[in-house]
Amino acid sequence: MNKVDNKTGRSQLQKKAGKYLAIFMILMVLFTAVSRISASLTVPLVSTQKASKSTLTYKIGGDGRIDSANAVYIDLFANLQVAEVYVKKGQGVKEGDRLFCYDLEQLKEQIEEAENEYEKSKSAYEKVVLTASLENESADGSEEEKAVKRAKEDYQEAKDSYKEAKEKYKEKLALIKSTLSKTQKEEYEKAQEEYDLAKQAYEETKETYEKQVSDAKATYSAALETKETGIKEAKEELAEVQSELDEVLLKKTTLIQYMNVLEEHAKSQKYSEMNTDLENIYVTYFGKSAYAEIKSKISDAQSDVTKAENNLKAVKARWKLTMEEAKRELAKVDSSDLEYDSALNRYKLQQLEEENAIQEASDAVDNAKKQLSNISTKYTEISEVATTYFYYLAGNPLGSDATLYKKYSTAILDSSIVDETAYRAKSKEVEKAKKAVEDVTKEQEKLVEKAKSAVNNITTEKKKVEEKEKAVMEKKAKAMDELLDKVYEDKDGIHAARESLEAQEDAVETAKRALEDAEDRLSDYRKSKSLETKNEEINSKIAKLEMEQLEKDIEAKAEVLETLNQIYDANGEVLANIDGLVTTIDIEQRAMLVGNEKVIITPSCSVFVGSFEKDYLEYVQNGDEVSCQITGWKKSVSGEVIDITYNIEGDCYDMTAKLPEGDYAPGAVGQFVITKVTERYDNCIPITALRSDNSGTYVFAMREISTVLGKEFKAYRVNVVVDRKDYQTAVINDILDSDEEIIIGSNRNIMEGDRVRKGTYE
Repeated sequence: MNKVDNKTGRSQLQKKAGKYLAIFMILMVLFTAVSRISASLTVPLVSTQKASKSTLTYKIGGDGRIDSANAVYIDLFANLQVAEVYVKKGQGVKEGDRLFCYDLEQLKEQIEEAENEYEKSKSAYEKVVLTASLENESADGSEEEKAVKRAKEDYQEAKDSYKEAKEKYKEKLALIKSTLSKTQKEEYEKAQEEYDLAKQAYEETKETYEKQVSDAKATYSAALETKETGIKEAKEELAEVQSELDEVLLKKTTLIQYMNVLEEHAKSQKYSEMNTDLENIYVTYFGKSAYAEIKSKISDAQSDVTKAENNLKAVKARWKLTMEEAKRELAKVDSSDLEYDSALNRYKLQQLEEENAIQEASDAVDNAKKQLSNISTKYTEISEVATTYFYYLAGNPLGSDATLYKKYSTAILDSSIVDETAYRAKSKEVEKAKKAVEDVTKEQEKLVEKAKSAVNNITTEKKKVEEKEKAVMEKKAKAMDELLDKVYEDKDGIHAARESLEAQEDAVETAKRALEDAEDRLSDYRKSKSLETKNEEINSKIAKLEMEQLEKDIEAKAEVLETLNQIYDANGEVLANIDGLVTTIDIEQRAMLVGNEKVIITPSCSVFVGSFEKDYLEYVQNGDEVSCQITGWKKSVSGEVIDITYNIEGDCYDMTAKLPEGDYAPGAVGQFVITKVTERYDNCIPITALRSDNSGTYVFAMREISTVLGKEFKAYRVNVVVDRKDYQTAVINDILDSDEEIIIGSNRNIMEGDRVRKGTYE
């Protein structure tokens, strides 16, 4: 029995319930605490950060070596007269010193000519762009698509008219049927049933044949697609083997292009361009590294020749003075004097010494020249025949010399240029691929014609059977009309309604066929365009290449024009661009430049030459500061980038940095670093936040959720696209919200959907 406590007024059951509730609450608090403690031990601890604006820092570096600075060639312009020369060979100059100046009148004429050439290139570029745009505009199927659209509208209009005519006929028919007797109704219903059966047979026949036509057209379409694919694959195979053949002939093709361009420049007396073309021939023939080595050896050997020639001049001058003095001494002795024979013998001995000294110096010149010619007999051969032929063309731009051309062509396009074995093998593959294209084309065209014939045959049969079934249906309809004519006075009205209905039904069929024909024409057009896609792509690529070439031509001519204008603005004066020594100066006052003269300054500084990956080219520029750590040096040396060139063999870029004055050992190796900071980018995150799998790159973001134990955080995946990154920061697409927290690190591995807790960890 539930007794009541006199003091509290509560029953024993109430006391027990309160006690159990208290125990339950204590347990809940205890379990929550245990859960929290367990979570702290098992739930991963993560660090988070929001996407923000930041810069990227690129540390572009690599290995390199100490080298002597390469001689700097001063750009000269052909067909200009030198007004005055301010320096001489062997003279030291500082950056900004005057070297020489051009005649301003002729410089002005050259600027006008450069402006005309620049405008011509711009006009040619605009013409190519306009032509390409016109081709693109005419390459659509707008007329066929418009025809389909009109046919659809006509078809819908015909169906609407048919519906309207059908309603009018039904109204008149209902009016007639309301006046029929029972016997007449039975006769009419029987005729109606026969008509319905005939119409059903007609509709089923139409449906059956429409499916057959559709299947035949699908087969035809598949045949066209198979033909297109087969021919495309065969042509791609041909293009591939043709490309391989072109690769074998690439060196020869490139040389021929340079040779042809060089001949045109020679005929136009463009000597500066001619020298550039000849350099291109050397680089292509020998290879960049081999030619650089040949060029270096030739430069050294040429220097030895110059020294030997100067020594020969000095020896001759010295002995000339010596022999003049000896003649005077001999003249002082009387021929009858007893000392005359001794004096004469001394004079003859000096003559002999003079001859030996001059001969020795002359032999040294010959040996130096021989060493020069022996560096590369092929280089010497090409140089001699090319120079002879080009100067002939410069003097005879409209003439030709078969003998000179043969020597020129044979020297450059010798048997070493093309691997004949590889050429014959690739040629056979090309012919085989061409035959495959022809065979595939013929075979596929036969299949297409067969499928097309099947479409025509089934279409013809469809038309015949449908006409037959339709005639039966019309006969049954006429029988119904005759029954109605017997009891209905307004015969013209029902006949007109029937004829209108039939006419509209025919109109629907006609419009439907017109739509099908228009859709077929559009489909055929698209298929034909698909077959032309390859040629269009090729034409587009050709136009693009032509535009790129013209853009380069415009840039080059703009650069020449800008340089000429700068020289004109400087009153025609040309200044030294580095500190150094004038080692070559082939120009004279009032002389007309022909293009083969040289003004060379050898720098007095050392440089650091290193290579870096081509992906970083956009971040490296002339004038950038570079830190060079030379092996054996305690401190790094700061230099300045003065040149950047593409290294074709390493598929990278070579950086040349000018070093401050110091005691550098040529050939010493080291490393360099160029630090560049970019502009500020949106949506930057630490690179540690990036993850990747087979589905792509992603990050984990934190999402707050509510549970019975309170609020928790879970990791969820967000796919991202990385635009660019450095060694610590990545720029991603703007798929994240500005307040979304990204997991950038955790004390253990986490998966999508895992519970996480935010904080810091060791």
